[in-house]
Amino acid sequence: MICVNQRRNYIDLQTKLIDALRIFQSIRISALPVVDSDKRLRDIYSKFDIMHLAATRTYANLDVPLCDILDSIHDHNTYQLITCKTTDHLFKLMDKFVTREVHRMIIVDDNQHIIGILSISDLMRFLVSTFDKMSRPSSIT
Repeated sequence: MICVNQRRNYIDLQTKLIDALRIFQSIRISALPVVDSDKRLRDIYSKFDIMHLAATRTYANLDVPLCDILDSIHDHNTYQLITCKTTDHLFKLMDKFVTREVHRMIIVDDNQHIIGILSISDLMRFLVSTFDKMSRPSSIT
């Protein structure tokens, strides 16, 4: 299953690699969360993972489901999916971005269902917007 809309962009473990690549191309995003049959977050497939296709010469068969290739891309003994909660404080989020050296975090609930994606760009927009609002002189009427 593939869910692509303004609210949720994710794919499931059975999504074909070629379909994931088409989504990257069509809606210009750089990563897609991968969910299981219960719609719980299981992994993330990013444009950077595409480099693995060239390294392993698996680009000849793009009709394989993601579940067949994710294990070879991410060593799940050392790979840790970086998530956050809606209740996380700003400084905790900023610290996670820096210490984990990630470009995005998947926002999940307590059951690992996807709520959204927080990117460094989102955080930057928030900081600039907040600064701009705080910098404006308040008008007294």
